[in-house]
Amino acid sequence: MARAGRKDRGLYSKRDASDKIVWYVRLYHEGKDRRFGSFRTKTEARDFYEKAKQEQKQGRFFPERYQQSASELIQTMLDDYLATTYGKRTVKWERQFAHWWGQWFKGQRTPALQPAAIEKARLDLAKGLRYIHEKIGKQKTGKILEKVGTSRSNATINRYTDWLRHVLSWAVKQKRLRENPVLVIERKPEDEAPIYHYSPEQEAKLSEQLNDEEVDMLRLAILTGMRQGNQFHLRKDQVNLGLGVIAIPRTKNRRPRIVHLSEETKEILRRQMARHLESAWVFPGTRNKHRPLQARWWYAKRFKPACRRAGIPVENTRQLWHAARHTFGSRLASLQYKEKAIMEAGGWTSSQAAQRYIHLHDAAMKEAAERLSSIKPAATVTQTGTDSPCPVDTKTQIVETTSRLA
Repeated sequence: MARAGRKDRGLYSKRDASDKIVWYVRLYHEGKDRRFGSFRTKTEARDFYEKAKQEQKQGRFFPERYQQSASELIQTMLDDYLATTYGKRTVKWERQFAHWWGQWFKGQRTPALQPAAIEKARLDLAKGLRYIHEKIGKQKTGKILEKVGTSRSNATINRYTDWLRHVLSWAVKQKRLRENPVLVIERKPEDEAPIYHYSPEQEAKLSEQLNDEEVDMLRLAILTGMRQGNQFHLRKDQVNLGLGVIAIPRTKNRRPRIVHLSEETKEILRRQMARHLESAWVFPGTRNKHRPLQARWWYAKRFKPACRRAGIPVENTRQLWHAARHTFGSRLASLQYKEKAIMEAGGWTSSQAAQRYIHLHDAAMKEAAERLSSIKPAATVTQTGTDSPCPVDTKTQIVETTSRLA
């Protein structure tokens, strides 16, 4: 048992694949940060640390003696990477990816990370192979079960592969790997998700199915293009009606964003903040005014049923609320704003995102479609005694166009 007040150096704990706490030793040796373990108890880890420090003083410490081989377990490397993700917004997905790859390479060491093995793992991903914790009642037994569920899409497989590429690049920088085997693997082609946006008629019908506060929520989303997380977690101190801006400190791309407000948007925010004077949130919860509104609950219980009643195709649209952001970009493009202006207004960092909306309102393409429809099929005459049609005019007529497509 550890003495009270004792400070242990070089020891840290993590949870292994079976969700049990194990201990590791971190030791600086010959200019390198080395790690050893795992140890079942803190006492075992402390004993190893004290023994290693003593051998260092005597010049008899050789790290290879305490490692099963010159390479480390893949699971150990994944666990060490997860220790660096503390506080990240994506930590839930990071753990999910690490769990799957750790189970697929269970018990194997880093030399097993070859392109052929990773390709085989991707085939299992496509088949829907999953690793789930066995439970008896609500208690986990510590046993991992393999289960084949629904097949995964190319986009999902790419997300798993991208995560592994990122981790192995991190390991290369840490000099734990010589090269990243994922770099030679090609990403699978993905189908681009269709863009769904609300027409003015649909917006009017949807507004009839919502109460006054919810209508303001929808209208604010369409006028500002804010993402769901930014709008539902909007605090009153982020709104400056005097300057006519909303200051969002962190967006999806980890950058701040300034949202400029129109007079209609200012009036919406004044009404909304007056509804909940006692709350610091612009959209507080229905029961606890000191917490923001639960977006998932409101979307499932209020917004999605309202869309169904308004005749909006709920089953064919995956992101009904995000369609308000698409509406924002689409309407800016319809007003003939340039790509850079749309990107800055919506907080997009990629020109590809802005081009999705510009293509919807491309005047040159519309002109080309009209010109194409003006070319009619030539009339034909059937020769007597034959079944083959005979063209009336055999001359080819070339039409010159001054379209911007040239």
